[in-house]
Amino acid sequence: MNKKQMTQTVSIFATFVITGLLMILVPHRIELVQPATEAALQNSLPLIGSAMMGAGIVFFLFEMTRLERERISK
Repeated sequence: MNKKQMTQTVSIFATFVITGLLMILVPHRIELVQPATEAALQNSLPLIGSAMMGAGIVFFLFEMTRLERERISK
């Protein structure tokens, strides 16, 4: 298994997970002047963050499977 590929995969996964967590948690901590905008952010950003976390997990699993297949075929 190539160390560069593993490092790249883990860093992309960590980026997706951290970004997703921030999108889930931050909208509830901010206070905006316009309540409609605040409500829209609180309703939409957690859904997008959840999707990003899911995408990160799927990406990680696909890459680990691909790297394992490459290791076996060598």
